[in-house]
Amino acid sequence: MYQLSTTPRDIVQVIKSSIQLYKKVFSKVLVVSIILGVLTAFFGVPVVWMGPPAASQAAPVIHHGGMVAFMLLFFFVSMLLTTYVQCFMLKFEDQIRHDVATSYLSTALFVLRKYFIVLVTMLVVLLAVLLGGIFLIIPGIFVLILLMFAWFAVLIDGDNVFAALKRSVKMVWGNWWRTLIVLLIPGAINGCIILIFRFLLQYGFHIDIYNYWFHVFSAIPVVFMAPWGIAVGLEQYNDLKLRYQRKLEQQSAKSA
Repeated sequence: MYQLSTTPRDIVQVIKSSIQLYKKVFSKVLVVSIILGVLTAFFGVPVVWMGPPAASQAAPVIHHGGMVAFMLLFFFVSMLLTTYVQCFMLKFEDQIRHDVATSYLSTALFVLRKYFIVLVTMLVVLLAVLLGGIFLIIPGIFVLILLMFAWFAVLIDGDNVFAALKRSVKMVWGNWWRTLIVLLIPGAINGCIILIFRFLLQYGFHIDIYNYWFHVFSAIPVVFMAPWGIAVGLEQYNDLKLRYQRKLEQQSAKSA
């Protein structure tokens, strides 16, 4: 039985709580997760259109500037839609987590109102990560984890761009390694499942990357794993908020 924690927890407890939340929300977000899986499969469409290298050389029209521009537009629109669906899933799971009565429509409209702020926030995070990555990969990863929860702050706490970035840094600072480990667990499991799926498709069923079905079947793990990834993020976000609040209380007690 899932219970929203009111005290900080260790890594194992956060993961266990995320699994309980996953069980609670999965049936309610399944339709949304399927949509996310379909959008994920769409990212493989340009690869199928391009075809294998030999076919591309035989059909140079594929490399025509107009086609390239169309595929870039296709990728951009798919990315926007995927981001929106992820935001929807985050907000919807958070409402279920708090036992708040909601609907697809009300959640969709709420996310739509916040979407521009989310996009700007993500763009700032991306630029910060790229700037950190210019020096070395490690600074880029460090910045990414620090700012990872900025879009959570926009959707859950209603922060603007600056406040969301500031909140994320303050909460993760001092808990960076803990946050990295928590986020790596679903990421590593999801990555391994996708690799196994793709290996079986390519070498077991002889369906290569230039076949539509390769990308359709590769998206199946996303349908089942995406809600858990969001659940892990929500549980870690809540844990970071509790730890930061406790830190402020301790500082206040010392200064009193």
